[in-house]
Amino acid sequence: MRRTIKTIFKNMKTKIIFAAALIAFTFVNNTFAYFNPKTIFEAKWTGYGKQMVDETTGEQFIIHYDMYDIYFDAVSFTFTGKKRTSVELDGQIYSSTVQFKAKYQANIQEVYIQMGALVMEDALPGQMQWAHNNMRTTLIPFVAGLFKYQMKGATVDLEGNSIFEVEFYNEPTVTCDNP
Repeated sequence: MRRTIKTIFKNMKTKIIFAAALIAFTFVNNTFAYFNPKTIFEAKWTGYGKQMVDETTGEQFIIHYDMYDIYFDAVSFTFTGKKRTSVELDGQIYSSTVQFKAKYQANIQEVYIQMGALVMEDALPGQMQWAHNNMRTTLIPFVAGLFKYQMKGATVDLEGNSIFEVEFYNEPTVTCDNP
């Protein structure tokens, strides 16, 4: 059987593309193997929640979140900390802070965040009140930053129904546990 240069080049090009794709896939999927969950979760997390207000205009209500002072327990895969919620209304920023406890389920990359005791809150205008709903999120490697992660999901009511979309991004201070 006689191979032409064109056939050899085509096969070689296919192998190179396959090898590059395999390396990229392996790197992204093994990201969790190189990082300790303690490092990931004990970083400061910043994010937002959004809910559609008017579908005809596309207007959304945006809430900003910060999670900080986080301690991760590697035995129970739980972590605790504080969550500050901020909202801008009529040009003024209001905030409220609560404690939280979260459970990380590594097998499905899910994080369930349960709100706890109130730390402080600004009084909201009019009849508005703060609502600190629990959150169900999925932990995702944020490939654009390679050492950053995203938690994406929703706030949930007592029946488990989604209320707000939420996204958080961590701000890691340590890059790698296993060089």
